[in-house]
Amino acid sequence: MDPHSPRNDHDSEGDHGFHLCGRTDYNLPGRGNRPKLRVQLSERHDSSSTEEKPEGFDSESDLSNKGAAGGTSTTPSNNKLSNPKYLLSRPNVAWITNNLDIAHLKPVIRTAVATWICIVLLIIPATEKAMGTASYLILVAAALSPPAEPFIAVFESEIAILLFVTISFAWTCLGICLANLARKEFNTSASMEDIISGQYLEAAPTIICSIFLFVGTAVFQYTKARVGMGPYTMALVLSCILMNMSLTVGQLYPYPFYKGGEAVLIPIAVHSAVSLVCSVFVFPETVNAQFIKRFRNVFIPLSKAMRTQTALFTTPAISRDFDTGLFKQISAAEAALAPLAVSSRLLKKDLSWGRFGSKDFSRLHEFARRMAVRANGMAFYFKIIDPVVDKQPGFATSSAVNTPLSTPGQSLAPTRTPSPTPPQSGASTSSNNSIVSTTRPRNRHRHHSPHHSIYQHFHNSHHRQYRHKFSVFGNPASLFQEALSRSTGNAVGVFESQRYLNLESRLAHPDADQLRQHVMELLGESTSELRACCADALDHLVSWLERMNQDRFWKLFRRERLKTWEESIRDDEAVKDRLRRVLDEFREKKRHRVLDMYRSYLDPDYVGSLSGEEVPSHRYLFQSYLYQYHLMSFSELLFSLLEEITRLGKTRSRSRLWFPVLPLKKILTWSKWEPTETNLQQDEDEDPSAHTPLITSALFADIIQGIDPETQESLGQTERRDPDALPPGNAFEAIGNVLYHSISALGRGNAIFGFKAGVLSILMSLPNFLPSSTHFAYVNRSIWALVIGQLTLSRFRGDTSYNWSSRVIATFLGGLVGSAMWYMSTGLGDGNAFGLAAVCAVCFPVIFFIRLYYPAPMLTLIIFLLTIVLVLGYSWQDEHFPTLSNKGKGIHVAWVRFVLVSIGVTVAFIFSFLPPSTTLRRYLRTTYSTTSQQLGQAYCDVVSHATLQDGSHSGVIVKDLIAIRMKLRRSLVLMTNVTYEYSLRGKWPKERYNTVYEIQMEIAYLLSHLRSITEHLELSWSQVFLKRTRFLEPDFQGDVLAVISMISTALRTGAPLPQVTPCPLLDRFVAHSHGLNVLRKEEDGDYSLPRTLTIETLEDEQYLNFSVGVSTAFGIVTRLDRLMMATKELVGEQFHIHGLPVHVAKAKSAR
Repeated sequence: MDPHSPRNDHDSEGDHGFHLCGRTDYNLPGRGNRPKLRVQLSERHDSSSTEEKPEGFDSESDLSNKGAAGGTSTTPSNNKLSNPKYLLSRPNVAWITNNLDIAHLKPVIRTAVATWICIVLLIIPATEKAMGTASYLILVAAALSPPAEPFIAVFESEIAILLFVTISFAWTCLGICLANLARKEFNTSASMEDIISGQYLEAAPTIICSIFLFVGTAVFQYTKARVGMGPYTMALVLSCILMNMSLTVGQLYPYPFYKGGEAVLIPIAVHSAVSLVCSVFVFPETVNAQFIKRFRNVFIPLSKAMRTQTALFTTPAISRDFDTGLFKQISAAEAALAPLAVSSRLLKKDLSWGRFGSKDFSRLHEFARRMAVRANGMAFYFKIIDPVVDKQPGFATSSAVNTPLSTPGQSLAPTRTPSPTPPQSGASTSSNNSIVSTTRPRNRHRHHSPHHSIYQHFHNSHHRQYRHKFSVFGNPASLFQEALSRSTGNAVGVFESQRYLNLESRLAHPDADQLRQHVMELLGESTSELRACCADALDHLVSWLERMNQDRFWKLFRRERLKTWEESIRDDEAVKDRLRRVLDEFREKKRHRVLDMYRSYLDPDYVGSLSGEEVPSHRYLFQSYLYQYHLMSFSELLFSLLEEITRLGKTRSRSRLWFPVLPLKKILTWSKWEPTETNLQQDEDEDPSAHTPLITSALFADIIQGIDPETQESLGQTERRDPDALPPGNAFEAIGNVLYHSISALGRGNAIFGFKAGVLSILMSLPNFLPSSTHFAYVNRSIWALVIGQLTLSRFRGDTSYNWSSRVIATFLGGLVGSAMWYMSTGLGDGNAFGLAAVCAVCFPVIFFIRLYYPAPMLTLIIFLLTIVLVLGYSWQDEHFPTLSNKGKGIHVAWVRFVLVSIGVTVAFIFSFLPPSTTLRRYLRTTYSTTSQQLGQAYCDVVSHATLQDGSHSGVIVKDLIAIRMKLRRSLVLMTNVTYEYSLRGKWPKERYNTVYEIQMEIAYLLSHLRSITEHLELSWSQVFLKRTRFLEPDFQGDVLAVISMISTALRTGAPLPQVTPCPLLDRFVAHSHGLNVLRKEEDGDYSLPRTLTIETLEDEQYLNFSVGVSTAFGIVTRLDRLMMATKELVGEQFHIHGLPVHVAKAKSAR
C-alpha cells in the first residue's frame, strides 16, 4: 500500500466517531471478550412501559439529553423513584444556600423595604384616606411589580404601568360617559345601599359598560399574548384590574361615577413612586454592576469544566465511569448568558458610575458568548468518542405506540407497510464486525430473536391490513380489536435503515477501542498544561470582576482597595503573558503529539517506520483535531478577553459617570425581539406563528425572540410570495391588501385568545350586571374571581390546567401565611398599626426571598405573595376604613379569597376546553417546525459565509443561532405542562418530541462550530473544504434543503412524510472516500494544495481547520438524517412503492 495515500477497508469519510446503529452482545462464546454487534429491528416502547435500565441511567434518552444541548433529562428516573433513599432524601435547599450572599440579598431587602413602606402608607389614616376606597391596591401593585431590578429596569416597568393604567382609566371613563348618555334616570343623591342593590340598573348603560369591558379585555389580553412576557406584562394586568373594578360598578350609579377608576389609579401611582425612590436609595444597583455580577456566572462553570476534563482523559471511553456530565457545566455557562443578554440590553439605557461603560462591556460580552460555544465544542469531543452516547439510529422502529390511527391532514391513511425486502448482503456481512466495540452496558430492551427478519415483520403487517378489510364489516367488535392490534404500529424509516446497514461494512473498525484510548492518552498529555492555564486565567477573570464591583465606591465608603491600580495591571499582564506562552508552545509543538500514531506510517525517517503498512483510520486524528481546534479557539478568545481588560485597565484608571447612549425614544421602548427578565422566567412561550407587520411582503413570520426578521431578510435574496395573489399593482390593490391581512389576522391565535378572554370576562361579570345578584356580587367582592379568571386563562389548555392547580395551591398557602401574620400583629383585636408594621418588617424579607429565588414559575409565586398582601390589606381596611363590602379579617378574608380564586380558575379551566381551543401538543409541534425552518436558514447563512469569505454578517449569524437555542430551551418548560392536557386520543409521545429537541439543539451548536471554522480557513483550503463536503454541489444541497423543508412542513401540518426521501444524506456525503488526503488524485482543479500526503501536511494548522470542518459537516449531515427519522416517528410515512431496490454508491478508494 502506498504510504502517501492511506486507506483501509474500514476507513470512511463519515466515520469520525459518529456511530451509526446497532445493539451489542457481550462475551459471546468463541469470540473472547470482543463484543459483537447485532443489527436488528427494535420495538419502540412508550415511556410508560417498564424497561430494565442500567444503573445510573435515568431514562433511555438520559445520556443524549446531556449532549450538545447541555440540558438534563426531562423524563423521571424509574430507578430513583423506586429507591427508598431517594424518596427519604433531604429536600433540595440549594436555592437558599446559593443566594445567601450580599449580592443576592440586596434585591430582597430593597423589595421588602418598598413593600413595607406601602404597608405603612396604608395604615396611616391620612394617606389611606387620600388613596381612596381601594387603598389596599398599593400592596397589590407592590406584589406584582417589586423593585428587584436595577433602576433603569424599574423605571422602564413603572413607566409602562403608569402608561397602560392611564389608558385603561381613559377607556373606562369613555365607557361610563357613553353609558351615562344612554341613562334615563339620574339621581345624584342616591344612597349607597340603593345603588349596590341595583335599583338604578338600566339595560342600555349596562350593555354599553359590558361592551367596553369586552373590547378592553380582548385588546389588553391580545396585546399581552402578542408581545409576550416583558416590561408590559404587569402593566397590562393592572390595566385589566382597573377596567374590571370600574366597568363592573359604573352601570350601578345613577350618575357618571369616575371615582372607581381614580381609586385604582392613585394607589398604583403611589406604588410606582415608592418603587422608583427605593431603587435609587435602598441598595441601589445599576445595570453596570448587575452586568459584572452576571458576567462572573459565565466564567465560574467554565473554569470547573476545564479542570473536569483531566479525569475524562484518563478514563477509558468504554468504561462505566466515563461520564460526559461535562455538558452540565458548559450548559450552566451558556444558561448564564441569557440573563447577561438582558443586562446587555439595558446597558445602553443605563446611568451609572464606574470605570467601564456600555460599549466596553459589549465587547466583553461578545467574547463570553463565543467562548461558551467553543467550550461546547470541547465537550462535544467527549460525546463523539463515547460509543454509547453517540449512536446513529439506523434501524427501523415501531412508531405507533399510543399514536392515533390517522395523522392530521388525513382522514384515514395510516402509514403503509414497506415492501418485504430481505436485508442486503452488506448488512449480514457487517454484523460480524464491531461498529461500537464496548464493554459498557447499554439500555436493554425487549427484542426479537436473531432470526426475526424485516421480511417477517412486514409480512405480519400486511396480513393484519388484509384481514382488516373483511373483519370491519363482519363484526363490530373487530373495530376495537383492530385498534388494539394496531397499537404495535408499523415500522418507519425502513428504507433509510437498509441503506445504513449497507454502509456499515465501510464504517466499522476492528480495533476501535484500542486506537481510541491511545489517541485520548496522547491528547490528554499534550493539552494538560494549556487546560490548566486556561482554568487559572478564568479564575483570574472572576477575581477581576469581583474587584470591579467592590472598588466602585471605595472612596465614598473609605475602604481600602483590594489591589492598587498598578498591582492589578501587573497581574493582568502576567496572566495574559503566561497564557500566550503556553498557547504558542502548544500550537507549535505539543499539538503534534497526536501524530505520533501516524508518524511510523508516513515518515520514513521516523524511528520504527512502518512504511507500506496499513495506516490507522483518519477518524481518530480528525477527532483529536476537533478538540484541539476548540481548545485553541477558546484559548485565543480568552487571551483576547485578557488583552481587552488589560487595555481597559490602563485607559480607564478612574471611575466616571456614564450616560445612556441611546436617544430618549429608544430608552422608553422595548422590542419583543429583545430578552427581558420576565421572559427568561416565563412558563409560556411566545407565538410560534404570528402575524408580521403589514408593510412586509411575507404573510407569516415564525417568531424566535432574538431573531429580527428584517435583519434576517437582508442576509439573502429570497422572499415569500402570496400563492393566491400577485403583488399589488396600484394604490387600490395595496389598500385592499392591507385590509385583507388586517381582517384575516382576527382569525389567528392571539386574536382568538383575546376574543375568548373578552367573552370570559362578560360571563364572569354577569352577577354584577343582573339586578338579582348585584348586591351579592358587590358585597362578596366577586371582582377578584374575574381577575383570577383572566390571569389563569392561557392560549393553551395545558397551561390553563397547570395554572388551575398552581393558583389554588399558591392561594391556599398564601392565605395561611397572611392570616398568621395578621394574628401575630394584633391577636384577636381589630388591628394594631405598630404590630402590623413590625410583623411585616420581619416577615417581608423572608417572603421576598422566596418570591425572587424559589425555583417555581414566576406567576405562581406572584399569586402566593398577592394573597398574603390582600389578606393583610383587606383585613386592615375592613376594620379601619370599612365599606359596604363584606367585613372580615384574618382567616375569614383568606377563606373568601380562596373561594373566589377557586371559582375564577375553575371557570377559566372549563372555558379553555370550549372552541376554539388550542393545545400545547400542536403548539410544540409548530415550535419545532419553526426552529427547523430557522436552522435551515442558519445553515444557508453559514454556507454562504464560507463561500464568500464575508465576515460582515458573522455577528448576526451568531446571535440568530443563540436565539434558536434559547427558543429550544424554552420548549422544555412547555413539555412539562403538556401532561396537564387530557386527551381522548391517547398519551402524548413525549420521548419522540424530546428526541427532536435534542437533535435540533445539536445541529444549532454544530452550525455555530462550522461558522467559526470557516472563518479560519484560507481561500484555497475553504474551496477544497466546500468541494469535499459537497456544499457547493447543487444536487447535494438540493437534497439537504429538501430534507429540512420536508421536516419543517411535516411538523407544522402533521402530514406524513414520503417513505422514500433524500435521506440518508450520509450516503451521498461519503460517496467519495478521501481518508487523510486533502484531495483525491483523480480530482480536477488547481488549488495549490499538496496531493501527496506527508507528515508536514498533517502538521499544517490549515489542515487541522480543514479536518475539523469536515468532521463538523459530517455531524450536521448525520443529524439531519436523525431528525428525518425522528420526524417520521411522529408523523408516519406515506407513498409506498413495492419492490423498490436499495442502492448505495460504492466508495471510491483514495489509494
